[in-house]
Amino acid sequence: MAPLITISQGSKGSQLFEVDRKLAINTLQTTRYNSKFKEFCKSPCYVDEHYFPTKLHIEK
Repeated sequence: MAPLITISQGSKGSQLFEVDRKLAINTLQTTRYNSKFKEFCKSPCYVDEHYFPTKLHIEK
């Protein structure tokens, strides 16, 4: 997914986590990483375990 997402930015996390309203809205409105995940993230790659943790790690 480079150069947009580097290996060190990739993250895998728990299926269960909590975010506040502001972060939830930001996550739903951000589409910057969607195309990279659609291109490279095939099964078994899940939005709750891969996309959300990676996006949050990059934008912290």
